[in-house]
Amino acid sequence: MLGRAVSSDMAGISRESLAPLLQNLWVFMLEDMLQAAHVASVKQRRLVSGATIIDATGISLSIVRYISEYTPWLEIMNNDYPDLVRSVIVINAPSFFVKIWSIVSLLIAPTTREKVQIVGKDFHHVLQKHGVNLDVLPVFLGGSFEALQT
Repeated sequence: MLGRAVSSDMAGISRESLAPLLQNLWVFMLEDMLQAAHVASVKQRRLVSGATIIDATGISLSIVRYISEYTPWLEIMNNDYPDLVRSVIVINAPSFFVKIWSIVSLLIAPTTREKVQIVGKDFHHVLQKHGVNLDVLPVFLGGSFEALQT
């Protein structure tokens, strides 16, 4: 799963009270990942888990204002999906993000916290280390996947 932090208008989401709706979307995506992992696990006769990649390009310090908006999402992931992902990799992270993470990570279960790795722009080797096939990355991240044009 690939998420792009900058594509979220947290000011608008907060202003319009859309956080619960997006939280439901988050749960839907997690359930979809869980079902896909189950099918792959049965097919391969081994436990299959995935990597979540978060592109932090363009993220600013204003994200601190919305930490409380993300807290329920973290609780859901900790309580209901602790073993769904083998790693969460934040790429293109600005240096201040590590400081924010050191605070936010206190809200996360230690077993989940250990799965998170934050890296800057030199992230391809980290993704490969975590078993991510770079070909499935979008072109803008150095992969070869191009979105379908409609």
